[in-house]
Amino acid sequence: MIVIFTRFSVLTESRGFNYGAPKQLRGGSRMTRLVRRLKNKFKKSIAAAKTAEDKKASLFSDERMEFRFTCFETITLPSLQAQSDRDFLHVVLYSPSLPEKWMQRLSGLSQRYGFELVPMNPAENFAEKYQEYCRNLYKQLPCKETWLATIRLDDDDALNLQYIGWIRSAAEKGYRDVVVSTHAGFTFWIGRGMTRLVAQSKPFMAVGLAYIEEMTDTPGTIGSCGRHERIFENNATLILPEKDAHLISAHVHNDSGRGLEGKDRQSSVPDADLLIRRTFNIDADLVRCAFG
Repeated sequence: MIVIFTRFSVLTESRGFNYGAPKQLRGGSRMTRLVRRLKNKFKKSIAAAKTAEDKKASLFSDERMEFRFTCFETITLPSLQAQSDRDFLHVVLYSPSLPEKWMQRLSGLSQRYGFELVPMNPAENFAEKYQEYCRNLYKQLPCKETWLATIRLDDDDALNLQYIGWIRSAAEKGYRDVVVSTHAGFTFWIGRGMTRLVAQSKPFMAVGLAYIEEMTDTPGTIGSCGRHERIFENNATLILPEKDAHLISAHVHNDSGRGLEGKDRQSSVPDADLLIRRTFNIDADLVRCAFG
């Protein structure tokens, strides 16, 4: 069984800090250093908001929400819709505080693309929420399901159209209690009606990180494996050899887009538009038009 988890503008009490700690992390000083690094990384407008109302106003602003929806609709969902292996569940976590007009739009996408909507309250923890969902799933599944793969995918990123098949192949080969990472893909710069595709090679990026284990009534998930930057320190890992495995969008509304302004927008990858259409089912012309 394969489950993809996507967080869609989830409002949390400690945004950016409530993924589970690494399973084997020990030592107070080490934890202190980890927390300090995370705090520095997430010092942005939403993370720095002083009150819950400030967070809501920033997170659910019309400008930001329109941008997030457009990314979701033109980048993430097309790549999942066209997967060569369609035998997976897509779960989208959302905030119950999502304004009505955006909730209606998200519900419409759920009906169209078949993903499941799961509400997540501010006090809840991502790792616990993932585990709760998989625990309930276990109770409903037939006995033939022997393994579980959980995958993290942000609402503005995309996966190679063969990705689900790669994860299934690893599971069927017997890999268990292992984090699976891609190592090569692209950054997709978006802004002012222009796009730029840049090849990059680095394992343990957040996009598409997966965790495979035996199917049990107390499942571990990718949310229980710690922060992606150091996930290899406390988990067995498998790095997929395939190239062009993922696409990470970079824009003014995410960390990947820092420094976007002023960059040369011409793609560094030959035939970029054709490549992303064939590899990720993304229409670059549509993206440029949507963000024009």
